[in-house]
Amino acid sequence: MSETRTLESVATIRRPTDDEAAWLAIVKRQVKALHFGVVQIVVHNDRVVQVEWTEKVRLNDKTTGDGVEPTL
Repeated sequence: MSETRTLESVATIRRPTDDEAAWLAIVKRQVKALHFGVVQIVVHNDRVVQVEWTEKVRLNDKTTGDGVEPTL
């Protein structure tokens, strides 16, 4: 069975270990830095072993003004 937890719930269940505090800080920093993208946490044997992030750049949508102007 899978269980979904937020970053805050991990920290409030108990005090995070040094390893948990390190990856939590990395994830929070990457989430705050992204405008569009994905942050993934890779777990192996109940331990976070890798944090990956992919940033996406959206081209400007003329109808909404979201994104950036493409330069050619």
